[in-house]
Amino acid sequence: MWKDFEGVARTRAETLERINSLKWIDWQPRGITLHNTAAPTLAQWAESGPAHDARIRNLQSYYEDEKGWHSGPHWFVSRNFINWFSNPLLSGVHSRCFNRTHFGIEMVGDYDTEDFNTGDGALVRDNAVFLIAALNLKFGFNPDDLTFHVECTRDNHACPGRKVVKADVIARVRTAMEAIRADVPRVASAPANRFLNITATEFGGAGDEQNVAYRDVQGGWPSRPGVALPSRFASPRPKVRIFKGGKSILCDIVDVGPWYPSARGPEDRYWETGARPRAENDPVTNRAAIDLTPAAARMIGLDGKGLVDWEFVGAAPREPSTEGPRRDSSLAEIADRLARLEDLFLNRPVPPVTSPPVTLPQNDLTQLLRQVTELLQAFRNRSAPTPGTAAAPQPEDQLKRIIEILNMLAPGGIDKPLGDVIGKLGPVNGALGQTIGKLLDGRKSAFGIIGTLLAALAQNPEILKLVGLGGLGGLSSVGGVALPIFLALTGWGVLGKMEKWAGASPTPPAKETVTKPS
Repeated sequence: MWKDFEGVARTRAETLERINSLKWIDWQPRGITLHNTAAPTLAQWAESGPAHDARIRNLQSYYEDEKGWHSGPHWFVSRNFINWFSNPLLSGVHSRCFNRTHFGIEMVGDYDTEDFNTGDGALVRDNAVFLIAALNLKFGFNPDDLTFHVECTRDNHACPGRKVVKADVIARVRTAMEAIRADVPRVASAPANRFLNITATEFGGAGDEQNVAYRDVQGGWPSRPGVALPSRFASPRPKVRIFKGGKSILCDIVDVGPWYPSARGPEDRYWETGARPRAENDPVTNRAAIDLTPAAARMIGLDGKGLVDWEFVGAAPREPSTEGPRRDSSLAEIADRLARLEDLFLNRPVPPVTSPPVTLPQNDLTQLLRQVTELLQAFRNRSAPTPGTAAAPQPEDQLKRIIEILNMLAPGGIDKPLGDVIGKLGPVNGALGQTIGKLLDGRKSAFGIIGTLLAALAQNPEILKLVGLGGLGGLSSVGGVALPIFLALTGWGVLGKMEKWAGASPTPPAKETVTKPS
């Protein structure tokens, strides 16, 4: 399924607000092309429920799997809804003459045979006219520049059907544009920091009892107005005001979710990036990007699931919470640094980084990993020869910094024989039982990072001699085997850090982060 696939059914008001909130950067459309589906016919189209959702999924699969298209039309317009289909911020696939320059709008129905000006056909027509008018106003399109698919002679399609008269559609579009203009002050009055048309779901009601992520949330929270957002906030957390259908309610942030952070992906701070919520493009989710407690849902008139607008009341902290025992490092950055270590060692492309001075506290794992990856990046960049030239020698100050970081990591420093250093790392903490029990207790991260550095340095025996480690040249022959061992050891050390941060308790904490697949 396309990563930018939408498939969301929206009303006219929701569509207008969404169009006005989007920013076109990568693609600048120049017009609109109108189509009709022919098949399915209007009589075959379900407006809601499982049949509607299945139809949308089947259409997407048809375009991608059977036709091999990277996208499709931008909208499917039906009786009651404007169904957002392909990403409107990018060009779609709907007509060979207009793909790169025009939006594609499909009207549900066969307007060679089905009536376009009465009954259900007229409902489809009026929704399509509204969508065209909204896009014309957004982009300054001239209504007379509307194109029909039939005008593309390369496609040879009698679309949108012989009962659709272009002059009549254009006249209706002009009238709709005037009606929307009269409503613009109300639409434009939405604050810039309000997030529009966000899918909301309810959580914590009967049958969905659960703990919440924040330890300061008192019992009985389902009976109070509250929300969950897909990121953890530091205290004091801002409040959130929810808007729906002319109603609004002030809520506390009581939980983390829906969907993120979890195995599906990291937190989604869409309110900072300006992007649409990640859940909207994840086919496994129900597209929810905010959760409401039963009390909040009831007060705002949300029946299980629906679209809301929301905004922060008070400043939204930009940094994740440091509540509880996780206070030393960012686990996301640790994972990124471990990935950089592997990329550097295997000579894969790594984005350039700037090396800061060595001013690292020895107990900060994130800072250690940052410094190590930057040193390896600098080492590889400076030591790699260019075609027809010899490798440039490593500057003395860079070698000194490598020695500094190794001394910070290695018990007793690297000025002692390697056997003494390894001997001081001692026995495996508990994972292999008491016999081997303490071989690497408390030193797994250090040993893993040292090993990665030494394995990288060992690829150049001359460099090893310069830093006084010439005896390690044999490592170059086992680097490919050593790398996963060293990286695994570092990762094991990270888990050990996490265990310490969590208090190393054998019983689960009283409160824990719960991410809800709403």
